[in-house]
Amino acid sequence: MVSLMLVSQNERETQILKMAFEQRGIKVLLSKAQYQNYIKTLQFMPDIILMEMPRPHMQQLHFASLIKSHKKGKRIPIIGYGDAIDTVEKNGILKIGFTSYFERPVRFSQLIKLIENLLRQVDKKLDTQDDVAQDKDRDIELLLATETPPMKKIEIMTGYVSQLLAFPFTVAKVLSLAESIKAAAADLARVIEADPVLSTQILKLSNSVLFASLNRRISSIKDAIVRIGFRETKRLVMSMSVMKLFKEENKSVGFDRVGFWYHSLATGVIAERLARRVGTVNSEEVFLSGLLHDFGIIVLDEFFPTLLLRILEETANRGALFIDRETALLGINHNDVVKELFSKWKLPEVVREGIVKQYEIESFKDAIDSPEKKYAVCVAMGNFLAKALILGKECDMYVTPLDNSFFSFIKMQAGFTKSFIDDVYAEMNLYREFLKMDIPDAAGNAEGSAPGDKKRIGIVNLTSSVFVPPLYYLGKEGHAVNLLLPSTPLAKYDAVFDAVVVWAGGQSAAEDIGKHVHIVKYSEPPPEAGKQPAFTPVLALVPKEAEGLAAAEACKTVSFSYTSMDLRQLDKHLTTMFLGKTVSLSETEAPAVQGAHALDSRPPSPDPASPEAAAGSEAAAPAEAKKSAEPGKQGQTQAAKPGPDPAKK
Repeated sequence: MVSLMLVSQNERETQILKMAFEQRGIKVLLSKAQYQNYIKTLQFMPDIILMEMPRPHMQQLHFASLIKSHKKGKRIPIIGYGDAIDTVEKNGILKIGFTSYFERPVRFSQLIKLIENLLRQVDKKLDTQDDVAQDKDRDIELLLATETPPMKKIEIMTGYVSQLLAFPFTVAKVLSLAESIKAAAADLARVIEADPVLSTQILKLSNSVLFASLNRRISSIKDAIVRIGFRETKRLVMSMSVMKLFKEENKSVGFDRVGFWYHSLATGVIAERLARRVGTVNSEEVFLSGLLHDFGIIVLDEFFPTLLLRILEETANRGALFIDRETALLGINHNDVVKELFSKWKLPEVVREGIVKQYEIESFKDAIDSPEKKYAVCVAMGNFLAKALILGKECDMYVTPLDNSFFSFIKMQAGFTKSFIDDVYAEMNLYREFLKMDIPDAAGNAEGSAPGDKKRIGIVNLTSSVFVPPLYYLGKEGHAVNLLLPSTPLAKYDAVFDAVVVWAGGQSAAEDIGKHVHIVKYSEPPPEAGKQPAFTPVLALVPKEAEGLAAAEACKTVSFSYTSMDLRQLDKHLTTMFLGKTVSLSETEAPAVQGAHALDSRPPSPDPASPEAAAGSEAAAPAEAKKSAEPGKQGQTQAAKPGPDPAKK
C-alpha cells in the first residue's frame, strides 16, 4: 500500500485531504513539522510527504531540511502547498528539496497526477484494493478495551496464530541434536536432506566464494556441514526455518520485515557468542532466544497490522520503547503472547523465560543465578549492541545504559572489543549471503546522514561505564568519532570537532559537563586572523536522576537529553545544534523507568582492544586528528576476518 505523510496545521483541511487520499487507496499518516516527529518519519518512511507551508514557515523548512539530510529521507519526495507566494520564495522552498509547490485552492486531480508520476519513478502505483489481511473489528475492539481481561486478549491473539502456524519441526529437531559434533553431524545432515529447499541453499553456500577453496566443488550435505561448520550450519538451518513461516512482504506501514529479521539475526548471533563466553548455558538455545526475542512483533504484523500501526505511531511520536507503548495501549505486550504461544509449541521453558525476562535484567543484575536469567542477559545485551551498530531495523532504536556487572558476567570487563564486533560482522555477512537478504555489508556504514553531512564528533565519558551507545551508533553512521581523554587539556581539542557529546552519570558534576563549551569548533577553512572563533556545541546525555544538571549555571548553553533514548534522536539533536539552537529535556520522552543504574563519575579504564580505547588513542593526538579527521574514516569498525576470541577456545 502507498503511504503518504500529511504534515499540516489546518485541521479541517487535514481531514478533507485524509478522506480523499484514503478513497484512492493511500494510507495517510498525520504529522506535524516538529523535531520530535523526525523519528516517526524515519520509522514509517512514507512514499510521499505532503507538507502545508503556513506563514511563517521556518519550522517547516527546518523540518524538511532535517529529513533531507538523512540518506534514506533524501529519497522521499516532499510536496509543499499553501497560499500564493512570489517566485523568489517558491524557488527557496524548491532549493531545500521540495519536489513541487501547490498554491491554494489545491486541485486534487493535479496533486494525484504528480503523486502517480513520482510513484512511477520507483515502480509503484496506486491501488484501491483493501489489504488482504483485515483484522476483525470485534477482536480489535476487545484488544483495545481496558475492561477485557489480559488472559482473554492473549487467547484472542494466540488463537489467530495457532489456526494458521505451527512451529517448524526442523528447529525442534536441530535443538534436540547432541552437542557432540561427531555424534550429531550425520543426524544434522539427515534433517537438512529432508528439506529440498534447505539442502539446495546449504550446498550453494558451501560452494560460494565465502567457503570454496582449491576449486573443489561439494555435492554432499555432510561435506557442506564440515566446510561451513557444525554450529554455524545448525544456526543457519534454524534461522531459515523460522523465517520461512512468514512471507517477505510487509503488511504494516512503518514495519520492514527484512530489516526486522536482520536485526533478530544480529541479536541471536551476538547473544550466542556471549553465551559461549559465559560457558554454563546452551549457546544454541540462546541463539534461538535472540532470533525469537521479538517474534511477537512479526505476529502482530501478520495478524493485526492495524494494531501494530497504532503502536508504531505511539512509539515514534514519543521516541519511546515499543513494548512500553504497547503495554500502555493494550494492557499486555507481544512477549505475553509468545510466552503462551511458545508453550503450545513446546519450546524449552528456558527459551520462553529468557525472552520474557530480557526487559527485566536490571532487577537481577546482582544475582544472575538461573539459566533463564543468563539467557535474558545475553539476549538483552545482544539486542542493545545490534541497535547501537544499526544492524537491521526494529520498531524502535531505544537503548538504556548497561551496568558493568553485566560485562563482568560475560567476561568482557573492558566492554565489547573490536575483534568481537568484527566477528559479529563476519557472521552477519554469512547470513546475508545464505538468506539472500538485500542488506548492505554489515561492517559498512549504515544508511544515515547524507555524505555531505558527516561530522567530527567528540565523545566524553564521565562515567565508569564501558558501554557508551552513541560511540557505536555515530561511528556506524559514518561520522568521525573520537573519545576525549580526561588527562588531555581541552585546549588540545580546539578546532578538532563539530560537536561534543558528553555521556554523564548520576554523580557527574555540572562543571565537568559545562567546561566543554569552551572548545573551539572545527572550521574549514579556518577563521580569519583576529576573528572571534565559534565554539563547539555540546550535548549532554544524563540519566533521569541527574536531569537537574540541565538547570545548572555551568550548563546554560549545553543541550540535554537522556541516556535512555531512541538513538535516532541523536541525529535530530545534532542537527538542531548545528542550526545554532539548544535541545532541552522537555523535547525528549523521559524514561518510564530509570535506565539501568546510577552511573558514578569515575573515568573508565578501557581495554586497549576496545572501540573506546581505539577512539581514545586517536583523540589523544589532536594535532594528527586536525590533519586527518576526514568524515567517515575514524571511529569505525572495518570488516575483517574473524579474529581470535577466547570463547572459541
